[in-house]
Amino acid sequence: MDINKEFDKLEMKNFIELTKEAIDQEIKHEKWDDLRKNYSINEVGVKYNTDILDKWNKIRTMYGLYTEGKKGTYMYRPRFPEGKVPLEKLELLSELGEKYGDKRIHVTTRQDIQLQGIKKENLPTVLEILFNNGYTSRAAGGNAARAVLVPAMSGFEEEVFDVS
Repeated sequence: MDINKEFDKLEMKNFIELTKEAIDQEIKHEKWDDLRKNYSINEVGVKYNTDILDKWNKIRTMYGLYTEGKKGTYMYRPRFPEGKVPLEKLELLSELGEKYGDKRIHVTTRQDIQLQGIKKENLPTVLEILFNNGYTSRAAGGNAARAVLVPAMSGFEEEVFDVS
């Protein structure tokens, strides 16, 4: 048993649950805002709790989940162990992009794949489908340590900076 893989799985399960709670809280908050604006509801004595949403927003980028500006959607970057993406997994990503995103996947210049245009209410579903297919995203972005790429011959030649 690889303890790191098991830890990743546990952390990802926790992040999926937190995402569900945060999205639910955000949707309720938006509905409350709409009611308040449309019906001139007085806010005296009403405090809306955003603790879960605040916690989620602080860590979501570390899990490869980013907002897409004014579009109101999200971009998700799953982590690919050893940089390998078998054809059936690429097909899965394409299907997820088609069904839950903006109908495309983005292959980046950093040798990554991103699902873009995901509506917030679809985030938990996308995360769970990928998780159930062996993908996690802990440390796929944000202030997390990520893969370091170096030339294959590093450390075998005289260099100004030795990365080995």
